[in-house]
Amino acid sequence: FGKNHLGDRDEYLPTNHGFDEFLGNLYHLNAEEEPERANWPKDNPEFTKAFTPRGVIHSFADGKIEDTGALNTKRMETIDDETTAAAQAFIEKQAKADKPFFVWMNTTRMHLFTHVRDSMKGQSGMAGNDYADGMIEHDGDVGKLLKTLDDLKIADNTIVVYTTDNGPNQFSWPDAATTPFRNEKNSN
Repeated sequence: FGKNHLGDRDEYLPTNHGFDEFLGNLYHLNAEEEPERANWPKDNPEFTKAFTPRGVIHSFADGKIEDTGALNTKRMETIDDETTAAAQAFIEKQAKADKPFFVWMNTTRMHLFTHVRDSMKGQSGMAGNDYADGMIEHDGDVGKLLKTLDDLKIADNTIVVYTTDNGPNQFSWPDAATTPFRNEKNSN
């Protein structure tokens, strides 16, 4: 559930590699923003057909694939609500069936670029700091998943691993680049 940029063709969807269900996006957020940029050639149908990112995909192991619509900058403010709710529903379904499960949850927070809904702005007490406000929202999404495990009384029999999938991007400091490391991803 969430961000999964391991290929955007159907053959690369998680549901074609052992997962029962997937709801999420297939690109870095900055790629999803490209069609909204002023220099995007909207008047070139061949270009837009070839290069417009796929929307948020909801797919299943039985082969059903639904494009739920574009992940534009407005939807980026709330996409983690959708994917977190879908992950919670999946966990609840598996727990009710008394089946072991594996959930791989990759929120779009804290990936660049951060778009925070108006109701979250200023939560951090740092005016204009969408990164800090987004981090509070991310913390809340993780909390929702952990609460689901608690509410279902399966937390004691569930392993939770929290990690990041990327190193920082220094070009976007401070958004996605608060780091003690000597360099950034792709700097081998």
